[in-house]
Amino acid sequence: MKVKRDFSIKNKPDMLPLIDVVFLLLVFFIYAMLSMSYHNGIRLELPESAQAEHMEETTELIVSVEADGRVFMGKEEVALPELGARVARYFEGKTKKQVILSGHKELSYQNLFHVMDTIREAGVCDIALQAEVAKP
Repeated sequence: MKVKRDFSIKNKPDMLPLIDVVFLLLVFFIYAMLSMSYHNGIRLELPESAQAEHMEETTELIVSVEADGRVFMGKEEVALPELGARVARYFEGKTKKQVILSGHKELSYQNLFHVMDTIREAGVCDIALQAEVAKP
């Protein structure tokens, strides 16, 4: 004797592998964004300091100076004589004027102070020097 079935089996897609893939993509993009937003300036070998501490990424402008004396505003190279005018134009109309000055660890002290004086002449008094945390 044959038994009659009144229902049919429907295939449903399994959601667990789809959720796994979505979470993997989410983690990948989070790590990618964190690595891209770490630093707005150029990469330098910074001097080390035992007193260095982490600053929040709320600064307006990053000025970097290479070991050979080349100056960068963000990632754009700027000649030192026109740095003051460019910084003044950048902060025109803004109330918060803050600059992070990062210099290569092989840069002479005099060159770093020359760049700092140029920034101060442009009207920016809040200048922070960037350094790496010293490794014990």
